[in-house]
Amino acid sequence: MSHYVFMALLDPSGNLVWTKTLYVGTGGNNFSFYPYSLDIAANDDILLAGNYLPGGTAYMRLDQNGNFLWGKSIADNATFLNQIISLSNGDLALHMGNSNQVSDGVPKNMISVLDPSGNIKLTRSFGYANVTLNYACGLGQDAAGHIVGIGYTYPTMTGGIHFYSMD
Repeated sequence: MSHYVFMALLDPSGNLVWTKTLYVGTGGNNFSFYPYSLDIAANDDILLAGNYLPGGTAYMRLDQNGNFLWGKSIADNATFLNQIISLSNGDLALHMGNSNQVSDGVPKNMISVLDPSGNIKLTRSFGYANVTLNYACGLGQDAAGHIVGIGYTYPTMTGGIHFYSMD
């Protein structure tokens, strides 16, 4: 079932500036977008990433007024809690959990660096194979430009938090 995504922009005083509703269906197809991540690019564009059903990662860029600029998807039946951020050089980073888009075909977490138009420049996979789920929980960039992702596995790994860094 297709559905709508809603957004609101508030000014620094908390006053409502605008609201937007995005229809993210694909015509007659069943398609549902579940946004999990939002970031603001240096030019104030809005970046969204999440999951879509029946299965995959979806990410999009909106202008500062919430108008759709572009959207992309990666068909992948096992993605969880996807994250997107704007990098200091204008590129984007996308963190996908439990992706099967890796060379060995074993689901893992992935971080992809994208150009400002959303095209994949490079991808690195990490995490643990042969677990039920690899969740992508957070993504950031430090002052030196390193991209840092955090995720967790369930249920076959024993406790702990696992950090991953990509230069």
